[in-house]
Amino acid sequence: MAAANFMICSMVIAAHGKQRHAFAIAVAGGVTALIWGVYASATYFVFDLVVVGGFFVILLLGAPHRARLLATVALIAAFFITTGLAGYIEALTSVSMRAQPQLADLVNGLRLLVSDEAVRASFVSTLLVCQGQMSQYVPCISTPSFLLFAFSLAAAVCGIRSSNAVFRAISIYSVLLQLGLRFAGAAEPIRLFGNFHEIAVLHIAFAASTFIVLPFMIAGDWLLRRARAFAWPMFLVPSVAAAAIILFVVVPDYVRKHFPSIRSTIINGGYKGDAQTPIIRYLQRHIGLQPGGEFRGSVATYLGQSETMSRLLPDIDTDRYIRISDSPLYLFIATQNPHQNTGLWEAGIPSFDEYAHMVTKALVLFTQQLLSEKPFDYRIIRAYEIRPDILRMIGVRYVLSDGPLDIPALTEVERLQTGGDWDVTLFLYRLEGTNLGNWSPTEVTVLQNGRAVLDAMKSEQQVLRTRVFLSSLPPVSSFTAMKRGALSFSINEFRFRGEADGWSIALLPVQFSYCWKPVGPRDGSHLVRANYFMTGLIFKGTVDLRYQFSFGPLNSQCRKADAKTMN
Repeated sequence: MAAANFMICSMVIAAHGKQRHAFAIAVAGGVTALIWGVYASATYFVFDLVVVGGFFVILLLGAPHRARLLATVALIAAFFITTGLAGYIEALTSVSMRAQPQLADLVNGLRLLVSDEAVRASFVSTLLVCQGQMSQYVPCISTPSFLLFAFSLAAAVCGIRSSNAVFRAISIYSVLLQLGLRFAGAAEPIRLFGNFHEIAVLHIAFAASTFIVLPFMIAGDWLLRRARAFAWPMFLVPSVAAAAIILFVVVPDYVRKHFPSIRSTIINGGYKGDAQTPIIRYLQRHIGLQPGGEFRGSVATYLGQSETMSRLLPDIDTDRYIRISDSPLYLFIATQNPHQNTGLWEAGIPSFDEYAHMVTKALVLFTQQLLSEKPFDYRIIRAYEIRPDILRMIGVRYVLSDGPLDIPALTEVERLQTGGDWDVTLFLYRLEGTNLGNWSPTEVTVLQNGRAVLDAMKSEQQVLRTRVFLSSLPPVSSFTAMKRGALSFSINEFRFRGEADGWSIALLPVQFSYCWKPVGPRDGSHLVRANYFMTGLIFKGTVDLRYQFSFGPLNSQCRKADAKTMN
C-alpha cells in the first residue's frame, strides 16, 4: 500500500505539478514505487495496481496536464514490461491456486442480475445487511466503522465540487470506490461474478484505504482557508474511527479482554520476540536449521482442537479446519508463541506450514488429496490429517498438536501445559524414518497425469520409500539404492552430497521447479519431477552438488514452465 501511495503521488505530480522538473520527478517516483511494490510483496501489490489503475482513469478525465500524465504512465508501463516485472507477476499468478478472473464471469453475473429474479432477490438481501468482513470496508450503521466511512463519503461528495482537478478526481474516485465495494461486497457471498471474486473485495478495500482518508484531508484543506477553527477537529474523526475499527471490528472479542496487557506490551516495548517455550527449544536442538546447515527434518502443525479454545471462543466455527486460522493469536496469548508460522521460523525451525496468497497449485492439490479429507482455505497449508507415510516422505519428523494423538507411528517427546484461564496443552510427537534427503527408491513408475500420480500415492502410501512416481521418462532405465545422502540448505539454494555404486535417485523433500539451476558442474546429474511435486535427483558415483533457485524478473519463464506441469 505504501508503494501504491508513492505511485499515486507520481501521477498527481504529472497531472498537476508546477515544478520545473515535474515530468522527470513523476517518472522517477513511479518507477521507484513499481520496483518497491513488486519486491516488497508482489502478491499484494497486484491489488494495489488495480486501485492505482482506476485512479489513473479518473484523474486523466480532468487533469490539467493530460499529455504529461499519459506520457508518465506510458513510460512507467514500458519499464514494467521491458524489465520483466510484468512477466514476473504473470509467472507468480500462473503457478498460484488462485483462479484467474474471466471477463465472461463478469458479463454472465450482470446478465443474471438483470434477468434472474431469484439472483436479484438474493443480491438485494445481502446488499441490505453487513455480512462477514463487509463491516470493515463499507459504512454499516450497526458498527463503529460507520463513523469513518459515512463522514468520508460525505466529505468526498462535497469534494466533487472542488475547483482543484486533483481534489475533484480523488473525491469522485472515493465515492465510486465506496459504492463499488458495497456492490461487490454484496455479490461476493453469492459468487455472482464467478472467478472475479478471487480478487477478494477485502484486499481491494485494504489497497484503497488511502481514498477513505484523503477526503478528510481535502475537507481539512478547505476549512483551513475558510474556517480555521474547525479544521483540526476534522482530523479527529478518522483517528477515533480507525481506533474503534481496530478495537471493535478487526480485533476478536477474546483479544479485547486482554487489550490492556497487549497495549502495555506494545507501548512499553515489552515484546522482544516470540517466547522460547520448551517445545520451541526442543525443536531448535533437534531440527533447527541455519544457512548452510544440514536438513534434519521439519515439523507439521495439527491445531484447532483445543478444548479450552472451544470454551473461551464459543462464537468461532467448530470445524477444526476453519479454527486453525484462530489458533495463532490464541496460542500467542496462552504461551507467548503461536507455535506455527513465524513462531517457528524465527527460531530457525523448518515446517510444513504455509500461509500465502500465491501458494502453488501443486502444493495445494497435494495437500487436498493426501493430507486432508474435505475442502480448506487454500491459502493455509497444514497437515489437516495425520498420514504418517506421507509426512515422512516430505521430510516431516515432528508433529505439534494442541490435543493428544493416538497414532502408533507417533512417539510423544515433549509437552507444554500453561494452566490458568487460558490453559492449553501442546503435545510434540516424533515420527521415525523421515526422509532427510536419504530416501532412494528403486522402483520407478512413470505417470504423466498428475491426478493419476496422486491417486497412486494415496493407495500405495506404505511403499513410498522404495517406489517413486515420475512425471516423465528418466534418462536411465534402472536404479540401485544409494549408499548415503545428505541435504543442506542456504538462501535460495540446496546442496546434496551422496554416494552410489550405480545410477540412483535421491527423493528430496524439496518442491520441484525448472528454476533449480546447477551451481558448477552437474557431474551427469539430472533433476526430475517426482511424486507429483517433489524433486528427484538422479546421479551416479560420489557427488557434491549445489542447485540455486534462479527466478526473478529477468528469469521468469522457468516458473511458467512449472505451471504447465501442475495439472
